[in-house]
Amino acid sequence: PDGRQIAFTRFFPDGTGAIYVMPSLGGWERKLVDLEGVTHLQMGYPLGIASWSPDGDSLIFSESDIPQGPARMVGLSIDTLRKKDLTTPPKDSLGDLFPQFSPDGSRIAFLRVDSQTAMKEDLWVQSLDGGAARRLTELEAFGIAPPAWTADGRSILFAAYSTLSSSQLWQVDLESRRLDAVAGIGQGVGFVSVWRHRLVFAELRRYHRDIYRVPIRPEPRAEPELLIGSAYNDWNADISPEGREIVFESNRSGKNAIWKCRSDGSKPLQLTVLEGFCGTPRWSPDGRRIVFDSNQSGNWDLWLMDPEGGAPHQLTNDLSDENQGTWSRDGRWIYFTSARTGRNEIFKMPAEGGKPVQLTRDGGWYALESTDGKSVYYTRQSEPGLWRLPASGQGESIHMLSQVRFTNWAVGDRGIYFAAYAPQDYRIQFYDLKSGETTELYRRQGAFDHPGLAVSPDEKWLLFGEVPWPEAELMLAENFH
Repeated sequence: PDGRQIAFTRFFPDGTGAIYVMPSLGGWERKLVDLEGVTHLQMGYPLGIASWSPDGDSLIFSESDIPQGPARMVGLSIDTLRKKDLTTPPKDSLGDLFPQFSPDGSRIAFLRVDSQTAMKEDLWVQSLDGGAARRLTELEAFGIAPPAWTADGRSILFAAYSTLSSSQLWQVDLESRRLDAVAGIGQGVGFVSVWRHRLVFAELRRYHRDIYRVPIRPEPRAEPELLIGSAYNDWNADISPEGREIVFESNRSGKNAIWKCRSDGSKPLQLTVLEGFCGTPRWSPDGRRIVFDSNQSGNWDLWLMDPEGGAPHQLTNDLSDENQGTWSRDGRWIYFTSARTGRNEIFKMPAEGGKPVQLTRDGGWYALESTDGKSVYYTRQSEPGLWRLPASGQGESIHMLSQVRFTNWAVGDRGIYFAAYAPQDYRIQFYDLKSGETTELYRRQGAFDHPGLAVSPDEKWLLFGEVPWPEAELMLAENFH
């Protein structure tokens, strides 16, 4: 606050991190403290992002011992380097992130992520005199940027994302909890910072997801074909068993819904009209049903619907989140992830409904059954990799590949198609289960993200999502009140 020092967090390649200070005009850096446990939670939330107290005597940051959370707020004395836990988030949450001291130093504002499987973020505030945390918003938003206090300490600013490419700056009053959109700022607001009557904010340029198709052959420089695209977000595609139709997620109607189209991308049709967020559609082996997840009931559940339309049927109704549903090869079971045990694990349940069976005990995020129905491959949310275990759940997990992430993979007759990703370097590869050899099929550099991967039934085409590299400008608003 006196402008003499800069505090910053450094993340190391081995997964550790530390908080440092250095003179604001340059000079030697000094390590204050190592971060305990992990540096990032599930979904990539970074920990250790620090905020100065107004008197400059202490820092506050988030810390967690396990990847599943919950992250807690920790205070650090600059003089003694002693730490003190400040918040106690629920055990089944990801916890508390991105703290900010109030101008008088008596309170902290922060984000609390109430779900381990999907982003349910809201703004909270807590007094530093030992009082309980108080919830300020009821948004359960898709994503909220770190908060910033107004100069008078009476309200808090934050940007909330309604879609990947659309956000609005909001101001919430601490006493009344009244929530107002800030006029004159516009869409695409990211990080915000307030100093007296000046507001600085990042303004993101609009970008969206599209679905591309690329032939399966060892030609890494093949030119992809834009198959499904719009001015909105289209991603997470799955191809019908006979290969004639595709289902996918899209917010082109204003809300995230399940859509389908022909295999050439034509004739798009909206299938769901629920008020809640809908995603991860997957065809049944006979092509007669589609399983998807939705937060229509207040938390994430699995739903079933007819691909021709009609009212969907809710399959799960547990108080925990259930999502990422996929089918067994015989259509009798549905695999899914659930946090009902306290962290995300893979379960399976009868497709007609019934008691779920827990398969994994070491974490699980997305599962696909082998073509012979004997094994289940799965990823974890907390670390990259692909594992295999018997479909019965009885037996040891075997680590297969190290570069697989989330839903960016598919199972073929002979092996695994997967996307190996580094920043601005996207590669689709094929792992042959019999020979153990890996072949590069496609490579693209420069894009920001590639959500999802699907293979056609004849294994001639791959579908993947792509998000262009986002750009932003720093904007200054004078005389902000």
